[in-house]
Amino acid sequence: MNRFDRRTLLKWGGLLTVSAMAPSLRASSDVLDYEYDGLASTSSHFMHGVASGDPTANSVIIWTRVTTEEVSPLVYWEVALDDTFGQVVSSGYLQTDESKDFTVKLDVTELNYGRDYTYRFKYRDQTSSVGRIKLAPATSEDASFLKFVVTSCSHFEHGEFVGYRDMVEREQNIDAVIHLGDYSYASSNSGDYRKFEYSDFKFDRESYRARYSEIRRDAFLQQAHQMHTWMVIWDDGDLRNGVWREGPEINGADFEEVMEAAMETFFLWMPIRFIAPRRVWRSVPYGEMADIFFLDMCFYDRDEPINDMPDNFKKRQPIFSEFDYPGRSIIGQEQATWFEQAIKQSSARWRIVCSGAPVFEWWNNYSPSAWRGYPQSHNWLLNLFGELEDNIVVLSGGLHKAMASGLALDPFADDYNAGRDNVAIEITAPSLTRGDGGAIWYEIADNRSTETTLKKNPHMKFRKGNRAGYLISKFESDQFTGRWRLYETVRSINGPSADTYGDIVSEYGTSKIKVVD
Repeated sequence: MNRFDRRTLLKWGGLLTVSAMAPSLRASSDVLDYEYDGLASTSSHFMHGVASGDPTANSVIIWTRVTTEEVSPLVYWEVALDDTFGQVVSSGYLQTDESKDFTVKLDVTELNYGRDYTYRFKYRDQTSSVGRIKLAPATSEDASFLKFVVTSCSHFEHGEFVGYRDMVEREQNIDAVIHLGDYSYASSNSGDYRKFEYSDFKFDRESYRARYSEIRRDAFLQQAHQMHTWMVIWDDGDLRNGVWREGPEINGADFEEVMEAAMETFFLWMPIRFIAPRRVWRSVPYGEMADIFFLDMCFYDRDEPINDMPDNFKKRQPIFSEFDYPGRSIIGQEQATWFEQAIKQSSARWRIVCSGAPVFEWWNNYSPSAWRGYPQSHNWLLNLFGELEDNIVVLSGGLHKAMASGLALDPFADDYNAGRDNVAIEITAPSLTRGDGGAIWYEIADNRSTETTLKKNPHMKFRKGNRAGYLISKFESDQFTGRWRLYETVRSINGPSADTYGDIVSEYGTSKIKVVD
């Protein structure tokens, strides 16, 4: 792997760690007040909203971006126990500049789970919108259940972000939003619904920053960030379609420079805690109820996908052996070693594995970028799950379909039995915007495809392939429940409301799925 100097580490990290004081009234001398007596601003300084992310039991990342002509603006921030900011627990100033794309990002510590915190930013005579913080529980007594909204593939050009709107208006008691990648798309205009203003994407720093700037001005997206704490991971759309450790080549550009620009921008614009350059794989503990593991199967030390592998329709999958080689991996040895150790050491009630691509396989379907396209990694992962208790739920994205399946070493064996052979379960988050527009013929075709698919795949229990939306996942001590909000169309701000599908239920300790009407 490449080595990075201290300047690069600071630039990519782009955040400051600060401690919150004990709860105190604004009059306390421990809290810095904001004062400004200059000229009134003529334009908005907080065009991109606010965001919080990567919570622990006592800390969280908060984020904003300031729009200004000033070279090194000093931005004020404050965290409080109320939305009127009468009880401020921590505040201060943070300077930003062009090297950080004028983003403001800091890690606020010494908070306490169970309290309702709010935060906001000030610059000149303007105040940002007020954001809400939800911390992660520390013990089993802190939370009787966990509830996450899970989404992926939020392509701006393919539809309205009505899913983000409904995460705010319809969903209650949400612990966090989990975004499994393709938050942004590094490409020139390609959608048929709406277009980017910055249409000519050149795979340079300016292009990546402009893409995030435009997406983050969407009102529904801003509301979802404002009201919920997020946890995010990237996929190839965020970096470059089809990306792996050393490619693909980009005409007229140096691959390493492009990747540095892409990942630097991701770290600057997303409320993610910085660990190391190029690393988004990490674990997030949610008390004794769950440990969440985020895997980067998109880029970090990933070997090249085999895109020219022929199909063999006499078998359920393409012939892998002659196209594979020893050691070929979708996540690389360093990440694999970390994950194996971390998940084995976990003592949480549930182990939640977040992946940007599906793990399960199904008849006559193949993606070179998914786990099944890397046979050694796929077998290693399933065998690892088999060594552990039946408390693993894989949340995956990138498929653009709502699906639920058992995970087994060979789900197509003649004597396959879910109660005996499943080592985990998997449920997918559909695309937030990439559906088929709700046309009746697509619905009919999808229903026929679903019927055929479920017959050929005994381990699969649910499929809905033509609708955009999001997944709701709930973890209780004795069971996991998944349900989807799926839209007939997302190509209208005032289109039909989402239909609810599920519930998909798996009792703790079984790795079995049942559909409950």
